[in-house]
Amino acid sequence: MNELVAPDRIQEWIPGNLTFHSGFHKNSGLEIRGYDYPELDVTIPQMRDYMIVTYEGSKALMRRRASGKYQQETVERGVVSILTRAEQSQWAWDQPIKVSHIYLSHEAINDVAGEIFERDIEDVEINDHVRAEDCILPQIAQMLKAELLKGAIGGSLLVESLRIQCCIHLLRNYAQTRFSEPPASGSFKACERRVILDFIHENTSRNITLSEMAAALNMSPYHFARKFKEEFGTPPHKFLMNDRLKNATELMSHSQKPLKVIAAQTGFSDQSHMTRSFQSSYGVTPSQYRRGLL
Repeated sequence: MNELVAPDRIQEWIPGNLTFHSGFHKNSGLEIRGYDYPELDVTIPQMRDYMIVTYEGSKALMRRRASGKYQQETVERGVVSILTRAEQSQWAWDQPIKVSHIYLSHEAINDVAGEIFERDIEDVEINDHVRAEDCILPQIAQMLKAELLKGAIGGSLLVESLRIQCCIHLLRNYAQTRFSEPPASGSFKACERRVILDFIHENTSRNITLSEMAAALNMSPYHFARKFKEEFGTPPHKFLMNDRLKNATELMSHSQKPLKVIAAQTGFSDQSHMTRSFQSSYGVTPSQYRRGLL
């Protein structure tokens, strides 16, 4: 099989002017990039990720084929094109176009599928669409672009929520999902319990994802989440939050570090995230909690 092409190499096949690109975490499974393209007839290689194209300029006639005859549609603002991954295809358009590309990894979509269907996923397939009338995906693209260009507190949480929303929308409207046979239930083995607790402890200063924890035990995210809840009596995200709060309160008790530093060292996305979590769990802000220790 040919090497799958990452989003940052797409200009090697589709020459155009890059107008912006995301600075999101490289393991988030999400990227967004903007391009101005002239009229082109190009071969798009086997891409690593799924590509969603939103249009911002005037109308253009878009043609696509993988084999056989071209499929032809008009594209404009308010519609999207969707390109599958790992499949070469030919695309051509008759006018200059201004577009945003949202890239979603196969792993990101599979993980979300496992959570929403509550079953182990064998595979998810999303086929090409030259034109799809869709009011949601262009909005997500605009919000991602705005967050990228401006940024603000809580940005990582916003990007994560948009990534999940985008995955769910694709699964609901464009995907075909195949399910695996359900694995045996039950809790972790003693060695698995040690591995996952060590993994959480070693990565306490960052936002650990369900996929990363599952990968540490070579399990699917859904299989892992079921076993985790059976073992610890709580879902992974709640366990992680309780662990962050415990570590934060210990740092407040034994150091004079600024709250912003404590938030960063205990896996919260920012100080505001820590404040909301304290208020939800303890009914006080971190500042109030610290004053109560004096």
